[in-house]
Amino acid sequence: MNKKGLIGPLKAFFIIPSLISIIILATFAYSAFKISEDMQTLLSTQAPNISFNGTHLIMGGFMLKNHGLYPLSLKITFNASVNNSKPEIVSQSIEIPPGTQQQMRNITLHINETMLQSALMNETTLIFGMQFELYIKPLMSITIRNTTIKKIGPLVNISYSISNKIENYNFTHMKMMISYNITNRLPQSINGQVQVNIVKGTEMKTYGYGESTINVPANTIVHGSIPVFIQKSITPGTYNVIITLIINGFKKTNTLSIQIP
Repeated sequence: MNKKGLIGPLKAFFIIPSLISIIILATFAYSAFKISEDMQTLLSTQAPNISFNGTHLIMGGFMLKNHGLYPLSLKITFNASVNNSKPEIVSQSIEIPPGTQQQMRNITLHINETMLQSALMNETTLIFGMQFELYIKPLMSITIRNTTIKKIGPLVNISYSISNKIENYNFTHMKMMISYNITNRLPQSINGQVQVNIVKGTEMKTYGYGESTINVPANTIVHGSIPVFIQKSITPGTYNVIITLIINGFKKTNTLSIQIP
């Protein structure tokens, strides 16, 4: 066979693999484009629903479509932190064949004690992030990250008011009442204790004391009052009323003032 007769087979030998490579790259590029488009649509129109039940963050499941031509592997990482606390991290992986869609399961992220203590009785800034790692098997990967800041808490809120009425109780003490309103936004009931101390300025000496246990059902507002007993030997003047709410080992202190006649 002469040289001219070899040109045709040699061209085919080099051209066919090149065409195959171009077709593969084109289909991968198309798949990457379609999957990226699906993710952008998902995050803009079906953003994951984030809810907080008092002990866990729950990222609601959503539907993800694979309009590409290759199998898609998706890993979702969900993390949350408050201030400088160590973040809690959880992840979930799903496989989506080409031309199909899959429902992601809810991802539940436990809130550690540091986060819970911060959010239980104070408004807290919660920072949580999502990372989507998409793998178009076997050659390509796409990573999308999103960070969100969410305000949560206080999950338990309490307000107090002091009665101006002080009455005799016995030979050594007088009595007054402190009213309270407790709002429980948690999905479970709470049990706790309210302690009251009456002090003068920065003195450590206690001139009056009161204590009451509380029980507040889930998603409920409870009204109550605490009797506070004051020493009759107290000197007239302005005193600090230090009120401490204790729930699940967490404390929140409020300071009011009272005029003792």
